[in-house]
Amino acid sequence: MDALKKQKEETEEGDTGQGSPDAQTEQRAELPAADRPLLEEEIQVLQEKLKIAETKLKEAGDKYLRQLAEFDNFRKRMEREKSDSLQYANEKLIQELLPVYDHLEMALQHARSPQSEKDGSQPDEEVTESGVASQNNALLEGGEMVLRQFRMVLEKFGVVIVEGEGEPFDPHRQESMGVVETGEQAPNTVVSVHRKGFMLNSRLIRPALVTVTKEPS
Repeated sequence: MDALKKQKEETEEGDTGQGSPDAQTEQRAELPAADRPLLEEEIQVLQEKLKIAETKLKEAGDKYLRQLAEFDNFRKRMEREKSDSLQYANEKLIQELLPVYDHLEMALQHARSPQSEKDGSQPDEEVTESGVASQNNALLEGGEMVLRQFRMVLEKFGVVIVEGEGEPFDPHRQESMGVVETGEQAPNTVVSVHRKGFMLNSRLIRPALVTVTKEPS
């Protein structure tokens, strides 16, 4: 019984000594000198492989960030093109309607002019003259109503009229057809609008044709 107990104690003491830090240090110190250069060489190779792996990881991360930025720019460009397509989908149709608007407006201006009223009057019969004048007034009012509705439809679809009479000349929205020398107004002031311009949302689809002032010679 005493022999078994003594053997057990010796076994426990042996296990404790083997697991201690001092024992492990002694085992490393017992590494043969001939194997140490080989171990250091393996460590150096592993360190170089680690550096290569870190470089590749960094390059992969940079590549991922570049691709992510490119995709984000592509997405924004597609959204912008989609927005522009929706905003300016009716641009060609509106451009075709603008001459119709011009002709209707010019016809009404001619009908409202005093010379037109004078030419339309017939002094032969008072009753006939009164009936013609009444008819002309009705046609004029109907034409003006159509022009107002025309303008409302254009505004509904984002069209803005460009005029600017009495305002400084804007080369981004107006086109000068001539100049007038005058000292009554500041130079480059719009004195008359020969043809209205139009903008669709924020895009100019037709510049206004104007006459501007300049300083007298």
